[in-house]
Amino acid sequence: MAFPYIAIGRIEGLPIQPYGLLLLIGLAAGALTAVRLAKRFAIPGREIGLIVPVAIGSAVLCAHVFDIVFYQWDRAMNESALWWRMFDGVSLFGGLFGVALAVLLISLGRRLHLALYADLVAVGCLVAMTFGRLGCALVHDHPGLPTASPIGVDMPVTSVQWALGFQATRNAEFVRVHDLGFEELILLVPLLVIAIVLVRRRLRAGMAAAIAALTYAAIRFGLDFLRLPLTEPRLLRLTAGQLGCIAMAVVAIIGLAVVAARGRIAPIGPELAGRPGGYRNA
Repeated sequence: MAFPYIAIGRIEGLPIQPYGLLLLIGLAAGALTAVRLAKRFAIPGREIGLIVPVAIGSAVLCAHVFDIVFYQWDRAMNESALWWRMFDGVSLFGGLFGVALAVLLISLGRRLHLALYADLVAVGCLVAMTFGRLGCALVHDHPGLPTASPIGVDMPVTSVQWALGFQATRNAEFVRVHDLGFEELILLVPLLVIAIVLVRRRLRAGMAAAIAALTYAAIRFGLDFLRLPLTEPRLLRLTAGQLGCIAMAVVAIIGLAVVAARGRIAPIGPELAGRPGGYRNA
């Protein structure tokens, strides 16, 4: 028994594929989530209203640029228009870097409570990532190594032959492989629930973002070992995603250390001073 293979093609009448449509929905849902959480904690709308659109723009730009640099450089050298087709190849870690950069620069420039906004944006990112991985699961764009596990997906050989590249499937009609987009999706959902619970419980600001980042880094680092060598460039036998996981884990650990060092007696940020519903500490 395996998970069924569902083929989702381009939606007739729409100039965008299902993955791109779900990604756009995810960006909107993630933005709405961050805004609603900000209202819950009485955070001024003008601040989150600035961070959210800038973070989305930065995420889209960096996601595409990172994808070109790491995966499509040769194509981009021969097809200059690729740089402007923002959804023709996106990198998750590029998008996360863009969001982090936007939040950091705006928080520092406007002297905002960085850890607090990191929590809100982290939950929004997880919402967007969940929709994005749902799109990946529907279009099966991340086939992994063959497997006999019941968690695999029996994909038609014709749909994954470009990625498999070995003779074991020459006479087969279907091959069971790890569908890495789907497997990451089923792990992202509980992580999203945990992050929302942590934020709603109003723990130390920054803790939800750090825990979410560290957990996701561990999930993605492990899953990338199931990627096919032919579809992913490597450095020191690690994928670009795994290198991103290491960087994310380091930042998350530093963040947890800073949060722990501040303790509960640290003063809250000025945007929460005297406001009901805010975090209990900095």
